[in-house]
Amino acid sequence: MGLKRNIWLWTGGLGSLLLVSALISITLGSVHLPLSQTIKILLSPMVDWVDKPWGIAQETIVWQLRMPRIFLALVVGAMLASSGVAFQGILRNPLADPYILGVSSGAALGAAISILFVQKYVGLQHFTLPLFAFLGAVLSLGAVLLLAHNQGRTGGDSLILAGVVIQSLVGAILSFLIAMSG
Repeated sequence: MGLKRNIWLWTGGLGSLLLVSALISITLGSVHLPLSQTIKILLSPMVDWVDKPWGIAQETIVWQLRMPRIFLALVVGAMLASSGVAFQGILRNPLADPYILGVSSGAALGAAISILFVQKYVGLQHFTLPLFAFLGAVLSLGAVLLLAHNQGRTGGDSLILAGVVIQSLVGAILSFLIAMSG
């Protein structure tokens, strides 16, 4: 019973902190909006009793500029947390992160290859960078899995060691490309 209560307390406390930080971030920007006015703007589509002393510009700033960015930040944060939990669960190591397995270095190398060699010649500049970064991360992870695969099984220790090796190799290639690019 105590563990469930602690989980609910932590979840409620952190959820409240997330809500408060999202509300505060809506108020901040080049156009300052008071917190009370921001809350009224957020409540106005749901209730009829809210008076509207603000202009259309403030409502547009909240709903079309700041809310989508905050929502995107929340989604990206949740995805990063999920991938971190996946890394830690697979490796059974609470210190595991994408840097240990070489995934980050692979993504950086893919992005560098896109910037240095591909974006000059292809008309899809906005799509090639994330695509090459993703492909670099996947290829790097595939190389780690191939290197760590030993007699039909893959252990957590061999994954970490293979990840460090691939990260060092890919990091060296990336450093070489950066040095040669000028």
